[in-house]
Amino acid sequence: RLQRRLQACFETGLRRDPYLAGRIEVELEVRSGRVTEVRIVENTVTDAAIGQCLAHAYLGVQLPAVTGRATMRHSVTLGPPPER
Repeated sequence: RLQRRLQACFETGLRRDPYLAGRIEVELEVRSGRVTEVRIVENTVTDAAIGQCLAHAYLGVQLPAVTGRATMRHSVTLGPPPER
């Protein structure tokens, strides 16, 4: 489910800029197995709306392996698929 949300953000950005590329790192605040807060730590993508879309995609995601309260970071690299 999260993967689909992240992909939708990327595809939205690609419609505006077919050369969209960069890296976005977010810090996730997790409470009782659910992402409750997301902060963008780094964003090298020229389209700021993509960072906001990705941050929103993480909200509410369940991480059952996390109990109590935790902070973690996750990064997403956007760009064309590698050539084969």
